[in-house]
Amino acid sequence: MSISGPKIFKLNFDGSFDNIAYENIKEVFTIVNILAIYVTQKKTMYIWIGKKATQALKNHISNIRVLVKEEFPDFRIIRNNTVEMREEPYDFFQNLNINKEELYEQIDYQEKILLPILNDIDKLKDKSERFIKTTSYDDALKTTKEIIEMAKKIGDEALIAEQEKLISELTTKGESKKVIDEITNKTTEFEKKFHTLIEKREFLSANNILEEFKKVLGENYDLTQVPSTTEFITNGEKILKKEQDRLQRELKRLENDLLLSFKNLDTKTAVDIMREGNSLLLNLLNDEIKVKWKKLDDDLKIVKRKIELKKNIDTFFTESKLLKNNYQFKEIKDKIEELVPLVKNLNFSDYQKKLESFKKEILSAEKSYNKSLSEIVELEKLIKDNQANNLIDDILKNCEKILKISKSINKSDIVESYLTIVKQTESLKEENRLFEENQKKLKQELSNLVKSLTSALKNFELSKASEIIQKGKIALIELVDEEIKKKWDGFEKKYLAAKSLIEEIEKLSKSGLQALETKAYDESLKFYKQIVDKIEGYEN
Repeated sequence: MSISGPKIFKLNFDGSFDNIAYENIKEVFTIVNILAIYVTQKKTMYIWIGKKATQALKNHISNIRVLVKEEFPDFRIIRNNTVEMREEPYDFFQNLNINKEELYEQIDYQEKILLPILNDIDKLKDKSERFIKTTSYDDALKTTKEIIEMAKKIGDEALIAEQEKLISELTTKGESKKVIDEITNKTTEFEKKFHTLIEKREFLSANNILEEFKKVLGENYDLTQVPSTTEFITNGEKILKKEQDRLQRELKRLENDLLLSFKNLDTKTAVDIMREGNSLLLNLLNDEIKVKWKKLDDDLKIVKRKIELKKNIDTFFTESKLLKNNYQFKEIKDKIEELVPLVKNLNFSDYQKKLESFKKEILSAEKSYNKSLSEIVELEKLIKDNQANNLIDDILKNCEKILKISKSINKSDIVESYLTIVKQTESLKEENRLFEENQKKLKQELSNLVKSLTSALKNFELSKASEIIQKGKIALIELVDEEIKKKWDGFEKKYLAAKSLIEEIEKLSKSGLQALETKAYDESLKFYKQIVDKIEGYEN
C-alpha cells in the first residue's frame, strides 16, 4: 500500500485494526476510541487514547507497534509516542495537519453528550462487578445487557464487544455455578451417606457410594471445580485405603495361620479362620485377594477331604492288619489300588508314600505266603509217600514241618488237620511200639515155653506138655512171626507123637500085662519089646 500520508488505524476490541481514511480522521477522535497514527515522513507512530476508552482496548496498547509492523512490514517506525486525550504535544497536531481547537471543540461536545451516558455505564459496570463478586450471574447478565444497550446509543463498539464477551463469560459462569451448586449439593448428600456407612463399618458399601458419586458426577462435570468435592473424594479414598490396608494386613496374618492349620490338618482352626477371613472379605475391594481366598476356601475343602481320606486310610491300615494276618492279600491290594488315585488327586504325598510302602510290604508278604503254601504242597506229597511206605518217623518229621509253616501263616485248618495226622501217626507209632514189645514178650514167653515143653516131652510129662502147648497156642494167636509158628507146629507134632507113643505104650503094656496074667510070657514079652522099639524109635 502507498504510505505517503498519515495512516490512521482504529483499534478494535479484539486487537485488530480498522483502516480509517484521512478525510474521516475527525470522526474517529472520540473519547472511547484508541487510535494508531503513523506519520510517514516523520517515521513516527502516535498512540492516541480516548479518555473513556475501555480497559479491554487499553490492554492491547503494549502490542500495537508489533501488530502494526506485522501487518505493514514497510513501516519504518523510529519514534513511538503514546498520548492521552487533551495531552497531545504540539507536533501531534502539526504532523497530522489538524486544528487543535476544532478537535477539542469536538471532544467537548462528546463529553457533554456522552459523559452522562458513560457515567451511567460506569455505575452499571460497578453494579455488574458486585453481582459477579457475589456470583449473582443472572443479575450481572441483566446489567451487562443494559450496558450494551447504552453503548449502542453512543456507538462504543469496543464496549459493546467487551460486554458481549462478558455476557458469554457470565453465561458460562452462570452455567458453571449451577453445575457447582449441583455438585456441591450432591457432594453433601453423598458425603453424608458415605460417613454414615463408615460409622457402621460398612466399607464396601461406602466405597460403592464413593464410586457411584465419581461415576455419576464425573461423567458430566469437572469435579475439580469444587474444592469440597475434591476434598471429599480425597479424604474418602484415604479412609478407604487405610481400612483396605488394615484388612489386607489382617487377611495376610489369617492366611499364614490358615496355611499352618492346613499343614497340620487342623480343620477346626481352619474353619474358624476362614469364617473370620470371609467376614473381613465383605469389606475388601481387592479382587486378587478375594480370588486368593476363594482358592483358600477350595483348599480347605481339599483339607477336609484329606482328613476324611486320612481317617479312611488309617481305618484301612488298622483293618488290614487282620486281613494281613488272615492272608487276604487280594482285598488289601484292591483297597490300595482304590486309595492311591485318591491321594494322588489330593496331592497327599505323605499318605501316598505310606500306601506305596504298605503295598510293597503286602506284595512281599504275599510272596512269602505263596512260597509257604508251595512248601506245604510239596510236604503233603512227601507225607503221602511216607504213609504209603509206612515211614512213621518221616511222616512225623514232615508233619512237624507243615505245622511250623502253617502256624507261621495262620493256616489253622491245615494245622488242625495235621495235628490230627500227627496224633494218629503217634498213636500208630505207639501201637507199633506196644505191638513190637508184645511180640518180643510173646517170643520170649514162647522161647521159655519151648524150653519147658522140650523138658516135659523128654520126660514124657504129657500133662505138663499139654498145658505148655495150650499156652503156646494162646501166645501164637497174637504172634505174627511165621517162622516161630512153624516151629510150634513141630513142637505140637512132637507132643502129639509123644502122646500117641504113650497111648500105644499104655495099650501095649496093658496087653503085655494081660498076656502075663495068662502066663503067655512070650506074647507078653513081644508086647514089651514093641514098647522098647517104639521108645527107641521116638528118641531117635
